Amino acid sequence: MSAELHIAEGSQLAHAIVAHALSSHGIRALFVKGPVATSQGLRSDRISNDVDVLCDPARMKDAIELFESFGWTRYAGEDTDPMAIGMHASTYCIPGWPNTIDLHANFPGLLAPPSESFAFLWERRRVARMAHHALAAPAPADHFVIIAVHHLRDLYVRFGDWNLAHSARLPLDLAWRSLSPHEQRDAVAAARALGALEPLRAVFVDLGADPGPYDERFAAEARTWQRSRRHLGDSSMVWLIRWQGARWRDRPELVARAFWDISMDSSRTPQEWAAATRRERARGRLRRTRRGLAGIPRALRGARAAAREGNPAPRHTDSDEGGHTGHA
Repeated sequence: MSAELHIAEGSQLAHAIVAHALSSHGIRALFVKGPVATSQGLRSDRISNDVDVLCDPARMKDAIELFESFGWTRYAGEDTDPMAIGMHASTYCIPGWPNTIDLHANFPGLLAPPSESFAFLWERRRVARMAHHALAAPAPADHFVIIAVHHLRDLYVRFGDWNLAHSARLPLDLAWRSLSPHEQRDAVAAARALGALEPLRAVFVDLGADPGPYDERFAAEARTWQRSRRHLGDSSMVWLIRWQGARWRDRPELVARAFWDISMDSSRTPQEWAAATRRERARGRLRRTRRGLAGIPRALRGARAAAREGNPAPRHTDSDEGGHTGHA
């Protein structure tokens, strides 16, 4: 593929290629965010660097094997499986293309089991077109929920405390206004079905919607989600959360990834680590191990504090039930 391929053209074509590849092998997938969201009026028209695909969780292994059979390369390194360490997506590069492909099993903030979330979204799917090719996308109301939880990915937001600058809220304001009143009500219902109601409760209130009664079904998952938001940038806490959520049989591999898989050290790109000398890689592992060990006491203190705090249901006031908007 020519290096002259423009990133916007590459995005459109990559959407079509990925959709064709997955559908031709019977793998269900929904295309989210990026130009698909733009086509639904949920996002301003801007260039997207990547292709975001939400894959049927039951076929993730098949999708990964398919991509690798094409010679597409995993961004986190050839020997790294992000799914094995509890990450929600694997990123692939098509050699010579300017775009990357993010293959998602789920999105943080959708707290319902991934298989249930995907089944719900698939049942209500719509058709979008990229490069004259039809592909599956979430219904606009459902897509808003995905965009909203993704928007909160790098923001610490307490339940009931939506304290962000106006500029940070603009993308969600735009997406919300693009929905009809019926779709806005449907978005709240979809958030409840997907387990995203409590992560998005304060957002819905701020947008003027009534989120309704507290959803008690995913309290433990909500605590984990909040902990990950509260400790942004703390790699020790991230690894501790993955450890706690992993099965016992998967934990040895998790430890090996944390301390030995140098391609996951962000001080260099995976490609740079692959080209590094054995001595450079050894030094990198030593630095990584020292940082990890130094951060363990802090991570454990955070885990104990989170366990003491728990995650009580928010108290509903008359204004909450009436969908009153305002900022704390």
